[in-house]
Amino acid sequence: MNGHSDVVGMQEAYHDFVDTLHECKNQEQEVLEFMKFRGSITQKEANIQLSVGRLASRIHNLIHRDGYVIDKKMITVENQFGKKVRVMEYSYDETKN
Repeated sequence: MNGHSDVVGMQEAYHDFVDTLHECKNQEQEVLEFMKFRGSITQKEANIQLSVGRLASRIHNLIHRDGYVIDKKMITVENQFGKKVRVMEYSYDETKN
């Protein structure tokens, strides 16, 4: 594939993802679809992309209520002030679910 085809393919995949989000019935489904599309999610991404304020609660429900296997790991990121901080990153692996 050439560069243009890659971009078009990514745009189509993103539009399919957005359509899927509009069909979600609750925040847990939105978080799950986001992780399926992007591979992982942090609280900042949940706030900005999905307007989900309590990501840890949504993840808890996905694991304990809905039975999904979701991996968690602490990562280091830079905050808006340039300071390095640690945040939780949640990831979804199709092979585990």
